[in-house]
Parts: sequence; C-alpha cells; structure tokens
Amino acid sequence: MKYYGSVAALEVNNILVLNIFPENYLDFYLKQNIWDNNISISQIPNHYLEINLKDTLHTKITKKYPSILNLNQWFKLELVHNDKGNAIYYESILAEENSNINLISLEFIDGRTSIGRQLHKVFSLNNLSDASEEAISNTIKRKNYKFLAIYNVGQGNCTALCDSHGKPQLYFDLGGGYKSDSKTYPKNLELCNCDSPPIILSHWHGDHWKSVRKFPTFESSVWIVPKQKLTADALKTATEIYKKGTLLIWPTNISKIAFNSGEILRCTGKSQNDSGIALIFKQKIASIEKETLLPGDSKYKYIPYLSNKKFDNLVVTHHGGVSPSQIPLPKNTSHNAHVYSYGLMNTHGHPFPQTIQLHSQNGWLNGMDTVNGHVGIGICCEYHSNKHVKDHNTRCNTVITQGVPLIVD
Repeated sequence: MKYYGSVAALEVNNILVLNIFPENYLDFYLKQNIWDNNISISQIPNHYLEINLKDTLHTKITKKYPSILNLNQWFKLELVHNDKGNAIYYESILAEENSNINLISLEFIDGRTSIGRQLHKVFSLNNLSDASEEAISNTIKRKNYKFLAIYNVGQGNCTALCDSHGKPQLYFDLGGGYKSDSKTYPKNLELCNCDSPPIILSHWHGDHWKSVRKFPTFESSVWIVPKQKLTADALKTATEIYKKGTLLIWPTNISKIAFNSGEILRCTGKSQNDSGIALIFKQKIASIEKETLLPGDSKYKYIPYLSNKKFDNLVVTHHGGVSPSQIPLPKNTSHNAHVYSYGLMNTHGHPFPQTIQLHSQNGWLNGMDTVNGHVGIGICCEYHSNKHVKDHNTRCNTVITQGVPLIVD
C-alpha cells in the first residue's frame, strides 16, 4: 500500500520517524478547505513509522542529500505488512502496540515541485490569521495562579499553573510519551479540565500535545500555539481545536507578552524545538519575586531576554536530552530546584548524564524527576492534598507527590 508522509523526528541512533497517511486521501487534503467547519479530516488515518537508518546508510544519505532528513520533509512510500519487516509501524499516536512492516520504497519529494509546494502549503497554519496580542493577553489574565505543577506524562511534557487546590488554570504543553515511548505514559493518568484552562503549546512535536488525543475535551479549549510546519497528525489536532475551541496563533511580530504571573516568549531559533514558545512563571512571596523558566524543548540560547538573567527554579529543556550551552544560573544555589520531565527507560536515554552534570556545574543542585511523581513548585502548601480531587466526582488524577516550597532568602 502507498502512503505520503513527512519526517516527524530523527531520533537517537538514527531512528527516522515518519507520520504517514494513505495515498488515497491526498486529493482530499489538496482540494478541500480543511479549515471549513463542514469539512473534517478527523477520520483520516494517521500512522507512525520508525525506520532504523544504519550509521553507514545515514552517512551516505546525508552526505549526498544534506537536508533530506529535515523535519517536515515529505516522502512518498510503499509499505507491506510483514513479520520480518525492516520498519516498525504504529496505528496511531495512542497506539501502545506496534508491528513490523516492510518498507518497499521511499521516494523523496522535492519541495520545489508542484506537489511539494502544495504539501508544504496545506500542512501548516499559514492559511490562518495571527491572533492579536490583546486576545492572548485576555486569555491568560487570571489571578489565581498559586503554584506550578509538572506532571508525570512519561516521555513528554505537561505542566500547569494551578490554583491553591490543585486545579490547573493554565497549561503549558499537554503532551506525553508515544510511539516506542508509549509504554512510559502512565496508564491511570487523568488530567484535569475542571476550569476549562487555556493551553499554551511550546511547539508541535507530538510528545508535547499527545494528551489532547487521550482527553479530547481539551479540543474545546483555547490554545495559544506557534506558527510552524505540521505533520498530518498535528494538522488534524489543529483543525479539531480550530473548529471546536479557539486556536490563537502567536503573532509573527511579537516576541514577548507579559501577564500578571509571568511572561510568554517566542523563541528565536529555526528548528521546531527552537522556534516555539517558552514561559516564565513569576510568584511573589512577601516582597520577593520568584521565577521559574519553562523552555519547552528550546535551547536556552534561543529564548529571548535571558541574557544574564537568573532563576529560582527551572524545568530542564528537552527532557534533559541536549547538552545545552548558556544554561541560566540559579539565584541561590541552596534554594533552587530543576525538574527533568521524562519517561522511565525511554528510548532516547533522557536525561543525558552530561546534561545533568552541566546543570550541576552551573549551580542547579536540587534535581527532581517526574518519573517519581507529579512535582509542585510554589508558595501554597495545600497542593499536597489536591483538595479539588476529593471535593468532586471527576476522575482527575493529578495529586502532587513532590513539593518544592518557595523560601524567602
């Protein structure tokens, strides 16, 4: 069977990840206005393929075609299910099981060709208008942000600014482990949507939005997202949010939006990781302001306004999976926490030992891991009991098990 697909990731050990859809849906994508409320792509199947490029093959390909494995590069391919196949197939982003499949052919699609231009045009947010700064500011102006929660979602990222009882008031990412890391996603996880909190998406990689598929009520939420190229599955998510909720696309000409409890920053790099959105959460205790940096997957050097800026706490970038330069320094080496959000026994080997060492050398000494449970950072002491979980009959399972109280130095 023939498919079209784009590069979703090039992972450790040269694992190429493609997000694919059957060839017979191509005309539908190209000829229909998929943003029309009367048109739906929700039923179009999107699969994931992991291809192990041996070192010699990877070197040979990239030497001859240096940009062929860039994210969102499109291919046409043919697959045959076979127990002795040369690739691994996942039915969807929610699939926990996989099967072997045989990759018969992989045809590069030049972005300068007619089909290449059409694919890059359709699988993007370029057909939608940017949101206004006012619309984003009005969305995040809430006054009951009491603490920061970093949830255990396996090999992914999901954090929230919560009220004093543990109800999320603003999410930053709604991700989780998928593909070969789907086993890291906690089976009993139930994220809270009690107060219909808005969601800021750092970037469009699946491990940062996977949970919206697990909990589709979040499709009706207000989302603040970066304008980036999309895989077929990310496009499906974007269209569902656009039609059921509100999709606010970060304005091209805005680099920072401040609100009562922090700042949202547009990263300045070129890759998907480095061109998304970062968040600074600010809390006041007495007359002292405490700040926590949430970088998503961006390298620190691509987050604007950080020059010589120090923080009280840090969510380590990219699950601890890069060896970053320009690590922000802590304000106090005795009273700080840095959190690694990752899945136990993940296929990437996150967090890297050298990343842990570099952060330690820069004064980040109190490391915490989401694999040990949800983490809370803040001035409120009630979050340990998660009073709201006990007070209503929803299935929320977001009890904080690791707390970092803010201390006045």
